[in-house]
Amino acid sequence: MKRVFSAFVLSAALCTTPVFAGAEDAPKPKKEGPAKAGWSDKEGVKEHVLKHVKYPATRADLIKACNGMADVPQEDKDKFAKKLPDKTYNSPEEVLKALGEK
Repeated sequence: MKRVFSAFVLSAALCTTPVFAGAEDAPKPKKEGPAKAGWSDKEGVKEHVLKHVKYPATRADLIKACNGMADVPQEDKDKFAKKLPDKTYNSPEEVLKALGEK
């Protein structure tokens, strides 16, 4: 019984060693720093404005559509809401111009 227990402890130690061995090399989470100057996915923002909104659209309509898109990072959603002036937009080009992207 002693040998079985010893073998179990030894095999458990060997199995878990590689997991802990690379822990020092694992990437550390990034600290929150100053906000980025641009979008995390500039082309994605343009695509959503061009293809996923029915125009004319108000600022509220655009923000609602943006917030409903799971693939848009929260950072971009917040920036979109902050940068977009309150008005009704007749085309995607107007939205991109208002965001400074055209």
